[in-house]
Amino acid sequence: SHPLLTEPRVCSAPPETPRVESSPLRCLTLQEKLLSHYSSQLAVPKAQVSLALQLARSICTQLQNFLRNKCPELPFGSLFLSGPLLDGLESLTADHIHLMLPVVLDATLWSLIPGEDTVVRNPQYWMIKRTDLEYFPRGCSPWDRFIVGRYLSSNALNETLHKMLVASINWPAIGSLLGTVIHPVVASQELKLEVKHDQVELSITLFPVVELEDKVLLAAPPEGLVENLWLESFYRAEVSKVKELDAGDSGARQHCLCILNGVCKSHPTLHKLSGSPLTHVVL
Repeated sequence: SHPLLTEPRVCSAPPETPRVESSPLRCLTLQEKLLSHYSSQLAVPKAQVSLALQLARSICTQLQNFLRNKCPELPFGSLFLSGPLLDGLESLTADHIHLMLPVVLDATLWSLIPGEDTVVRNPQYWMIKRTDLEYFPRGCSPWDRFIVGRYLSSNALNETLHKMLVASINWPAIGSLLGTVIHPVVASQELKLEVKHDQVELSITLFPVVELEDKVLLAAPPEGLVENLWLESFYRAEVSKVKELDAGDSGARQHCLCILNGVCKSHPTLHKLSGSPLTHVVL
């Protein structure tokens, strides 16, 4: 009978103890592996980030000075940088920055038409309508030169800026001053500059932006026949929400977003997936 008494102790005790202790160890190991992989393979080197931002700010200043001298009649606001790199959400390489160019509109002369009420029936794309032309005729707003029909045309504004970027600005001189080679991308629909430095290669995309009626609208129209559309941007609100939630519970959403950005960027099929879709997954 003695073996029968000892057998349960031998058989039952060992399976229970490892099961309780090993589970949290596996979770910690996975977390450590993810963070280690992020810090060693996905995180952008700080020196590279610093240099990219320094170059982008210098180009921003040069472009601002040019616009003020070339187009003093157009009330552009102060250019500012935007994008994941600036917010610490970029991974792998410091290779892309958004440059935002505020288009300052008089709210009494312009109103927004929701995307659902436009010809494309797309809630993402708004139209900016010139109002009260009977009392404030064409020419009262400095932006009236970019009207198509009765709407502020994102295409017309982009075409004017594209010509300036390509033909009017002395990029070789600016590049020499900054120790870089700067090329405007001629064939692109976007307003894009390619910047090459010994230590970093950077793509800068310029976006005219209108902030009106609590909306943030970019001159990033879809390809097609409609020339007046403005894309609503939620980037600022999304990033603000991620940071707010992390601050509230000491969360790791920003780390997760960086890891997702890096994984997608390095994947042959997922490399086009970024921005809002990944942020929404994390949120």
